[in-house]
Amino acid sequence: MIKLDELKQDPKVKDVSDKASDAYQQAKDYIVPKTKEITNVIKDTTQKTITKVNDFVSRPDVQDTIQKVKDTTKQAVDKGIETVRNMIHSKDEK
Repeated sequence: MIKLDELKQDPKVKDVSDKASDAYQQAKDYIVPKTKEITNVIKDTTQKTITKVNDFVSRPDVQDTIQKVKDTTKQAVDKGIETVRNMIHSKDEK
């Protein structure tokens, strides 16, 4: 029976192990910095986007439009509620 220590010392196994370790280290040396770089780009882009959206939404003309949409939506909802109430009351009267 081959012992684990003997297997580790086998030149073929040691060669494959060394190559695998080298490949892993090369991949790690490439991936880790690229991941940090990509993360920084995403953070920067996200912050710029948030700033641009906030700047846009804060503009007076945009605020006016948002308020108009809110008012129109409320009117539509109120009208819908009134219509449903009228339908219910008209059925109750029959």
